[in-house]
Amino acid sequence: MTKKEDLPELPVAASGVKPEAESGLGLFTNVCSTSSASVFRIDCGEWEWHQSEVIPGNSQTGLQDHSTPATHSVDICASVLSQSRQRMQSVLGDLTQAWDQLPADGMEGHDETFWHATALWQIFMACAMPGEAEKWWTAVIRHALAWESMHAGRRLHKGTPYYFAGVTAILNGNLDRGFLLMHQAVEEDRVTCETIARATQDASKEGDYLKLPAYLFVTLNSEAQDQFFKGKVDEVAEYLRSRIEEYNKATGRAFTLADFRARFLAQPQMVDEAFAFVFALYRLKAFEDDRPAGLETVFRSIYLSDLYFQICRVLECLLQEELGRTNMLGGLLPLLASEARVGWKQLTHDEIEVLKKKCQADFDGMLRLLLSHKYAYSSGAGPSPAEESMLVASTLRNFGAHRIEQMLVLGEEFLSIRRHLINAILTTVDLLS
Repeated sequence: MTKKEDLPELPVAASGVKPEAESGLGLFTNVCSTSSASVFRIDCGEWEWHQSEVIPGNSQTGLQDHSTPATHSVDICASVLSQSRQRMQSVLGDLTQAWDQLPADGMEGHDETFWHATALWQIFMACAMPGEAEKWWTAVIRHALAWESMHAGRRLHKGTPYYFAGVTAILNGNLDRGFLLMHQAVEEDRVTCETIARATQDASKEGDYLKLPAYLFVTLNSEAQDQFFKGKVDEVAEYLRSRIEEYNKATGRAFTLADFRARFLAQPQMVDEAFAFVFALYRLKAFEDDRPAGLETVFRSIYLSDLYFQICRVLECLLQEELGRTNMLGGLLPLLASEARVGWKQLTHDEIEVLKKKCQADFDGMLRLLLSHKYAYSSGAGPSPAEESMLVASTLRNFGAHRIEQMLVLGEEFLSIRRHLINAILTTVDLLS
C-alpha cells in the first residue's frame, strides 16, 4: 500500500488552490501505486476497491483520466456504486462539520473542503458512471446552498463544485447543463476574488479569477497548464484553429488563435459574448462530429436555426461593441462597410433591404445562391468573401428571429454555413478589434 507521503500531487481545483494532504476530511483517499493497480479506499478500512488497470493520464490532465473510463466487471461496479451511495450522507455530514469550522470572514479553506468531495466522483467516473458522478456534484452543491441558507451572511466559495459539475455534465454529453454550471463557476470565482480584494484592500486581486480554470475554459486558453479540463479545451481550441486557417486561406489574412483570444475571448468586458461563442462552438463541433443521417425534420431545422442565430447574435454584439451602435445586424453591416479599414463600398443599406426582400420571397433559393458564390449586387458585381459571409449571417439572423419552419438547406449546407458564420466573427475581430 502506498504511504500517505507518496501520494501524487492533487490537481488544481476551480479556484486554483491545491489542497494540503492533511485535512479535516479524511474519509476517502485516492491512493495511486506505482504498480498496475489503483486503490480507492475509505480511511477506516471498511472496504477497498482495486482497479484492474491504471486509467491513462495523470492527476494533472483530468480529461484523459475520466473521459474514456476503463470498463470494469458489473459485479465490482455494482458493489462500488452501492457502497458509495451509502457513504454519500456521511461525506455530506463531514462537509457540514468542515464548513462550520471555517473562519466567518475570508475564503481560506473553502476549496480544500470541496476538494474532498472529488473522491466519490473519481470512483463513479472510473467505473464509467458519469450519470452518478453528475448526481453527486448536484447533491454537494445543493448541500452547500442549504448550509448558506441556514447561516445568514455566510458564503461558501463554490467555484470548485460548479466547475467539476460542469466538466462532468459535458463529459456526459449534456452541453447545455455543462455550460450553465461552468458559467456559474466563473461567477463564483469572480465574486470570491472581489471579496478577497476588498478584505485585503488589494484591488489587483479582483482580476485573479481570469487565471482560474473556469475562465480558462471559457476563453479556450489551451496554453495554461493548471486546469483539470485541459484535454477538452485543447480539442476545441484546435477545432477553432482549423477554422481560422480556413478564414486565412479565403481572405489572405494571417490571423491567429492567439490574436482572436487576445482581442475577443480574453477581453473581460466581453466575457458573456465569449461564453456564448464558445458554447456555440462546442455545439457546432458536436453536430459536425456526429451528424445524424436521414433526419430531414422540422426539428432539425429549428435546432440548426437556433444554433446559427446564437452565432449571429454574438456577431451582432461584437459589431455593436466595436461600432458603438445599438442597431441590429442588418443595420450594422452598412456601418461596418463604410469603415475606411474595411472598404466594402457596395454593401449599402439599400443592398441589405434588397436581399431581405428576396429572402422573404425565397429564403432557400437566396441562401443557396449566396453559399454557391453566385449572388450579385444590383450593380452586377459579386461580394468579396468577407462580405459574402456577412450577408449569409444577416440572412440567417433574420430567418432565426422570425421563422420556425423546415428548411433543408440549413442541414444540407451545414459545413458551408458554419464556415461563413465563423468567418464573419473572425472578420469582425480581425479588422475592427
